[in-house]
Amino acid sequence: MNEAHKGICLGRLMQALKDLGSIRKAAKAVGMAYSTAWRQLKKLEQPHAAKRRRLGSLSAENDAAAYDLLSQHTARGAAIQLYKDGRVPRVLHRTSVVRGARRHAALLGTPLKYCMGPPKKELSKTTKAKRIAFAKANEKLNWKLVLFTDRKKFGFKYPGVKVGPGKWLKGSEKHQACQVNHAGTVNVYAGLSPYGMTLAHEVAGTKGLKSPYKNKKGQGAKNITAEEYAMVLNQTLLPGGRKLFSQGGGHASWTFQQDNDPTHRLAGSHLKAWNSKHAASVKLMPNWPPNSPDLNPIENVWGWMEAKINNQGCNSWTEFKAAVHKTCSQVPLTMVANLFDSMPKRMRLVLENGGGKTGY
Repeated sequence: MNEAHKGICLGRLMQALKDLGSIRKAAKAVGMAYSTAWRQLKKLEQPHAAKRRRLGSLSAENDAAAYDLLSQHTARGAAIQLYKDGRVPRVLHRTSVVRGARRHAALLGTPLKYCMGPPKKELSKTTKAKRIAFAKANEKLNWKLVLFTDRKKFGFKYPGVKVGPGKWLKGSEKHQACQVNHAGTVNVYAGLSPYGMTLAHEVAGTKGLKSPYKNKKGQGAKNITAEEYAMVLNQTLLPGGRKLFSQGGGHASWTFQQDNDPTHRLAGSHLKAWNSKHAASVKLMPNWPPNSPDLNPIENVWGWMEAKINNQGCNSWTEFKAAVHKTCSQVPLTMVANLFDSMPKRMRLVLENGGGKTGY
């Protein structure tokens, strides 16, 4: 192509760009590749012309209205409301509303994102105040003398299927697996010390476990009761904690942590009786704040255990229940050490966030 021909083509391209307002449309009109047209216009310092708004797109004012409406409506609902308000002649598609809201968000410099699932629980002012008080009182606590306890339900949802954090799919493969409608659960208590975990103690709520305790109606209890919790304390958590602290670090005195479950209300008297009987010195951690699983490192252990058990692909209920107990005895000490080392940071984050969640 000689220079004269190039000049003619470039002139046609520039005229088409002026008429059509789009490099891609102009390139197509003159029979030129888009990349070639872009390079030619780049040389002339005209890489992009101002794009016209497409027919049916919102005005700048309606972009702002769409942005405001999305805080109270779905995209579809915002589109309907724009129409009801007389801002647009018809109900636009939800993508048009989202595009408009994103344009306005870009002007404000405020990211606009869509969050899936139900909203997270907002902590009340009272709860935040209790978390702040707890963090201040325990900023310098030696957390390596604390036994953290909790209860966890493990569900047998996918018999015979190894469930990992994700799966690579090829072609038309689908990420599907058989899942039982009413999964059997293993409901256990356990304690976490810097030297490892106590044994897992099965309680009411475990499939096939008939509780000898009664509920308030005099019927066989299907959930943990204060009486059963007392048994868990005396048979597993306190003996297990004593063994871990004495053998692991030579400690005779340590602190017992528990959450605010109503069944735990008599733990103080049970600890007092235990100390008297065993000449021990176990203290109950005071003022544990409500709604604070992020302050209990055993919650992180539960998550690790659940992932580990699900990835084993247990074929039977007996195999699954055995896997829960075995995995509880195999928690890596390196992970445990890291969790206990994180406790000062958790307290600091509570204070920095005004009593809000720490992210753990």
